[in-house]
Amino acid sequence: MKKLLVLLFILGFVTTTIANSQTFIENPSRSKKGNIEESDVQWDSQILNNALSPVTYRIKIETSGLNPEHLFYFCWDNCYGPGQESSYPEGQKIDPNSAFLFSLHVVGPVDESFNYSKLKEGNSQLCATFYNVNQPNDTFNFCIDYQIGLVTSVNESKEQYVSVLPNPSSNSTNVQYQFPSTVNNAMFTLYNITGSKVLELPLAQQGNATINTSALEQGAYYFAISNNGTIVQRSILQVLR
Repeated sequence: MKKLLVLLFILGFVTTTIANSQTFIENPSRSKKGNIEESDVQWDSQILNNALSPVTYRIKIETSGLNPEHLFYFCWDNCYGPGQESSYPEGQKIDPNSAFLFSLHVVGPVDESFNYSKLKEGNSQLCATFYNVNQPNDTFNFCIDYQIGLVTSVNESKEQYVSVLPNPSSNSTNVQYQFPSTVNNAMFTLYNITGSKVLELPLAQQGNATINTSALEQGAYYFAISNNGTIVQRSILQVLR
């Protein structure tokens, strides 16, 4: 992406590299976790123009991965409420060596007072494409995966008992696992972007298992490792074609 470096402040999830005068976002599908007690789960990014001349961008939001139980809004040159998927055509100008904040929100339904109510359990994906107003072929985009409620637990351990390789996967991936003696009824559960369960796989104390991903659609999936119903580990599996 000419003239741009994307600096992301939420959880340090996205890194950027510069090559051939363009900016690329490594593994563009990223996650923001929330819970059903929240009414607004916000993902922020500072967009920095590190060139010697100003650049102006407008935004289009792709909503095909939005959960039917969720709404969204975004803020760029203005804030755009539910039902508004594009910013104004004139866009937002960013001066040289200056930054501008982009925020993307998943919100709950609107209540009787037109306030956002608590979020419903499930997952959503929103993708943002930035268009250079003066150079239409100059674009960049990335996707944010919002996980609401499904794979959250106050008892979640920081231990990583399970590794999934390769990740991203195209045709198959291998689940390698080793649990301490306190984990005696482990389950691997894979969810798609809408929060629907794709598969469940019981896990012994240690070993490995192969998962066939060739029939899965391309995109981000979420897996949770549970022990007697309590989440002990969670992460993302990406399927690429």
